[in-house]
Amino acid sequence: MVSLQALRKDKNGLYLFSFIIFVYFGIMDIILYITLQKSVLNEKKNGSFSPFRPLTVKLLMTDPVDHYILSPVAEYFDEITQFSHVFYFITPNMISFSHVFIAIIAGKLIASDSLYNRRMGVLIYQFRCFLDAFDGVVYRAHVGAGHIYKSHRSSLGYLVDSVCDISGGTALCIGMAVYVCRYPPLKNQQDILPWTKPVENGTGNTKKNGHVSSWMAFWRTFSFGMLLAISAFSWDKTVERFSGVLQVPISDAQDKVHQTEALHLTSTWCIIWLWRIVDGQALMQMVLIAVFIDKIWEFLTFMLYVGWAVLIGMLILSEIQIRYLREKVRI
Repeated sequence: MVSLQALRKDKNGLYLFSFIIFVYFGIMDIILYITLQKSVLNEKKNGSFSPFRPLTVKLLMTDPVDHYILSPVAEYFDEITQFSHVFYFITPNMISFSHVFIAIIAGKLIASDSLYNRRMGVLIYQFRCFLDAFDGVVYRAHVGAGHIYKSHRSSLGYLVDSVCDISGGTALCIGMAVYVCRYPPLKNQQDILPWTKPVENGTGNTKKNGHVSSWMAFWRTFSFGMLLAISAFSWDKTVERFSGVLQVPISDAQDKVHQTEALHLTSTWCIIWLWRIVDGQALMQMVLIAVFIDKIWEFLTFMLYVGWAVLIGMLILSEIQIRYLREKVRI
């Protein structure tokens, strides 16, 4: 009875926490939209940190957890402690390398059969995500870029950060793959969507003991890992292409007006907002939640059937919107 009551309290607490987070994200998105409609994209370095200024395409397309939680914590931590100035010898690349090792530790815990260990792995991986945000803060402080969120694709730091991000995501996926292969779900759990339930002909996908085969478990995780990587790459390229239209300096006054109008279009905001919830970082946060609530297999199955379709749809919509904006702005 005590265990049942404790479980109910845990669920109620989780529901309440989730509700508060979603309300917080919703309010912040509304403020962001209102701010965007009154602003133009710029690269001014003045002022203290704000999640709403200076606005850049990269900031607008950043996932909510990073935009409204991890980045503000990292920015304010640096402002309060002056970490980037006191420990000036610690480079952004050093921080990037460190969060790879933290991701490996988290991946090992996520591979455990203990739900407690897996939850600890999620928390440790969130610390890795914080460091991923913090290395950008330190980089901007060292080069004097203020609080401008912008990728410097020609720099060595961009390459190092990309490799470390890929390594961290790989460690997470390996941890999940080891877990689902060691402890595969029962046959009746392998598909959660009504229209995807298999025909029970005794072939291929399940073991004789009623559990999903290790191959099927590995394939689900591998598919999600590829989705994560392609989504992150596509997001980065989409940020670059939108920036080439909405953030590029324009001298002609009429074209500048058209650029501002293009930025304030409802369709532009919709595409940008959708990328905030389907980019690689957002998918990573989703799977971490799935691990925490012990729903890894259900999430992997859902993403196998839905995730790829959503990503392909986003790429098509983004291409259409970017071409329309280029014609409008005459770039």
